[in-house]
Amino acid sequence: MRCKKGWLETYLNEYVGYDESPKIFHTWSALSAIASALGRKVYVQFARRTNIYPNLYVILTAESATCRKSPAGRASNRLVRKIPGIKFLAKKITNEAIYKALYNENKDGKDAVATVYIDEFQQFICMANVTGETLYSNLIELYDCQEINDYDTKMSGTFPLTNCCLNILACSTQESLQYTMPGSMMGIGLEGRILFIVADEPGRIVSWPLDIEPAESEYNKIEEMLINDLIDISKMKGEFPIAKNAKDYIKKWYETTHQDERLDFINTMMKHYYGRRQTTLIKTSTIIAIGRGHDEITLNDVERALYKLHEVEPDMPRAFKAVIFSPSTKGYEKLLDIIRKEKQVTHSDLFKRVKEDFNVTSFREAIQTFISRDEIEVYEDDKEGRGKKARVYRYIE
Repeated sequence: MRCKKGWLETYLNEYVGYDESPKIFHTWSALSAIASALGRKVYVQFARRTNIYPNLYVILTAESATCRKSPAGRASNRLVRKIPGIKFLAKKITNEAIYKALYNENKDGKDAVATVYIDEFQQFICMANVTGETLYSNLIELYDCQEINDYDTKMSGTFPLTNCCLNILACSTQESLQYTMPGSMMGIGLEGRILFIVADEPGRIVSWPLDIEPAESEYNKIEEMLINDLIDISKMKGEFPIAKNAKDYIKKWYETTHQDERLDFINTMMKHYYGRRQTTLIKTSTIIAIGRGHDEITLNDVERALYKLHEVEPDMPRAFKAVIFSPSTKGYEKLLDIIRKEKQVTHSDLFKRVKEDFNVTSFREAIQTFISRDEIEVYEDDKEGRGKKARVYRYIE
C-alpha cells in the first residue's frame, strides 16, 4: 500500500477535512469508496452457503446547505471513478435499465456489479419508479448480493443475472425522505439495509478552503496515492480471513451486548436495522481492515467498526422524522393476511378489497415485495376456459 498510514487515515487526514463537511460524512464516504472498489470479489464466509460481501448503502442525511453533504460524497466518488472496470449507474435511470446494465456486465464476462453515487437520492428513486415498477424490493435483492437473480420485464423479456451486487452512496434531506422512503415502504426491509448518516452542524467553519489545503503538487501526490491504492484494492479476490480473537469478540458481542440492546432498537424505527446489525458490523470490519492495509480482520478492526456504528446509530432514527406513516403501512399486513387466509386470490378481487389502502402503483409495489420475499407467488389461470387468463396470487406455506 502506497499510503504508509493506510488508505483510510491518509484519506481522512490528508485528502479531505479542509471544508465544512462533518468528519462523519467523510468517514462513511471513504468506507463507501473502498466498498465500491471491492464490489463482490471479496467476502467473509459466515456459513457453508452464506458469504458476507462488503457492499454498503450509505445515505448522508442533513438539511439542505447546512452540512455540505455533496462535497463529502463527491470527494470519494471522484477517486472511485478513476478505478478501471467500475460500472457506474446513471443518476436518473429506470428500473429496467438498471437490470439491463447489470446484464450487460454479465455478458462482458464480469459479475453483475455496479455503483451509484447521487447528490439527491430522490432523483434516483423517483426516476427508477417512473414506469410504475417498484425499485425497493429490487434494491433489497441487489444489496444481498445474490448469486442468481432473474429480472422479468414486460417489453424486454428476462434478464438472467449472476453474482449481483450494488453499492450506493447518496445524499438526502430529511424532508425528501418522505418521498423516497414513504411510510408504505417502511417495514419491508430496505431501511434496515441502509446506513443513514445524520448530521445537524458542519464539521467546522471554513471561510476559504484553498488557504488551508496543501499545495497543488502535494495534493496531487496524495490523490495519486489514494487512486493507485484503490486500484490495488479492486484487484483483491476471494475469502478475506478473520482472526480468531476478532471472531470470538463478534460472537460474544452478538450473544451478550447486542441482545441486551435489543429493546433500544425494536421500540424505534430501527428494528429492521437491528436484525442485520451483525452483518453490517462484519461488512464494516472488512472494509476497515482492507482500508488499513491488513491481511485479515483484526480485533482492533472490529472494535473500530463497532465504534463507528455506535457513532451513527443514535441519530439514525432522526432520518425518518419527516416520514409520514401512511395508512398503507397497515395495508401491507392486511393484503398479506387476505392471501394467507384464502390461500389464493385473483388480482381483481384482491385489489377491490384493499383499494382503500393502495393506489395502483403502491399495490403493485406491495405485491412485488411479497414475491421477492418468497411469501406469495403469482400464476395465470383460465378458470372459465374462455382464453382470458386471470392473474392469481397464492400464499407460499
